[in-house]
Amino acid sequence: MEASRYDFGRIASTYDGFYDSALGRDIDRAEKRLVAELLPDRGGRLLEIGCGTGHWSTFFSGLGFAVTALDVSDAMLAGARRKHLANVRLLRQDAHHLGVRTAAVRRLAAIAALEFAAAPGRVWEEIDRVLCPGGWLLVGVLNLTSPLGQSKADDEVYRDAAFYTAEALRERLSRLGAPRVDGCAVMDGERVADAQTAAPRWRRLQEGAFLVGAVRKEGK
Repeated sequence: MEASRYDFGRIASTYDGFYDSALGRDIDRAEKRLVAELLPDRGGRLLEIGCGTGHWSTFFSGLGFAVTALDVSDAMLAGARRKHLANVRLLRQDAHHLGVRTAAVRRLAAIAALEFAAAPGRVWEEIDRVLCPGGWLLVGVLNLTSPLGQSKADDEVYRDAAFYTAEALRERLSRLGAPRVDGCAVMDGERVADAQTAAPRWRRLQEGAFLVGAVRKEGK
């Protein structure tokens, strides 16, 4: 991205370590289950914005997508390249100025990326520009109303990030079409409640650390 709200090069070498912890694995399972549930289809070409070290690129590739994965951080992309990801093409590119033709993309995903864009409105404009009518967008964002969101000022990485509420995410996606929005990673103390049980939807949207929205772009 043109200018990220946080320099992820500072933590690129340790970024994937979170997923090696018991808590990280539980949260990851909950997030992937929700993303898989909301995906409008499987397979075909997918453009991924803000791929980082390729954690989600790997997931999308495993579902049969041919992924073109973009990030602005050389250090994060270097981490992704070391994984030798199958069916993933990695490119350094700024999401504020996508090098993609207008209405050329049928499938687009952005996971934990829009919160860190210097000018998220500009990135949303680019998403709208490149996504073709009938194409779909899937977005995963961090939740402002969750305990994580309420304490983000205490965290160096999250402090300046623009977290979303469920209402704000739904409103933004509604400019493209009729979205589906849900949440996950609800915490009960040190336990991820919705990794084992079905937390009610109102609680997932209010307290879940991770929100996911999916929408098909209207028009012809």
